[in-house]
Amino acid sequence: SVVSIVKIYCESPAAEGYNAALAKNRREDDTGTCLASGDERPCLMIACFDVHYDDQGANAAAILFEQWTDDRPADQLVVRCENVGDYQAGSFYQRELAPLRTVIDQIAVPVDTFVIDAYCHLSADRAPGLGDYLYQSLPEDAVVIGVAKNRFRGTVHAVEVIRGASKRPLFVSSIGIEYQAAANRIQSMAGTHREPTLLKAVDRLCRDAKFV
Repeated sequence: SVVSIVKIYCESPAAEGYNAALAKNRREDDTGTCLASGDERPCLMIACFDVHYDDQGANAAAILFEQWTDDRPADQLVVRCENVGDYQAGSFYQRELAPLRTVIDQIAVPVDTFVIDAYCHLSADRAPGLGDYLYQSLPEDAVVIGVAKNRFRGTVHAVEVIRGASKRPLFVSSIGIEYQAAANRIQSMAGTHREPTLLKAVDRLCRDAKFV
């Protein structure tokens, strides 16, 4: 099916100071904190994504930020996609991938870490999930982190992250870095609740966006 952009909604001039031609690869310490380079070139950005469907199509949203501990977006945008097709049991990625790629293509700053509301792998033997299919469309040095709210069919391969006072874990998988390293980054994100502040914000952004 064809995905068309109806309107793009943006806040704050994120492109200023983040020229892709000048940006170097992200260098992080063990906690995922970006280390500034000597020539003052900026670190690449982190981006989290979500997609919300309705009867006519889907809103795909992205929030960009610099450090894992940030509690406010550096920038955010939403695209409206139509003709996204119906959900196909067992092939969740086929419906979700096109809206994600559409919003990623509208990001004007360099991103190296992509956080999605899904699994990267569906089993311990690395059966591909949405994150794996997304990774195949990204540069070789990209990192994809999947943060799922529910356990997938009784599997135990994802790292469970407990945040705040919640007893319900988030299920973290990844491509480009080890699962535990990805889990540590999600654990370090701002917010006192189960869902990190910015992951909850991107969910709300795609649900609340209005296009006219």
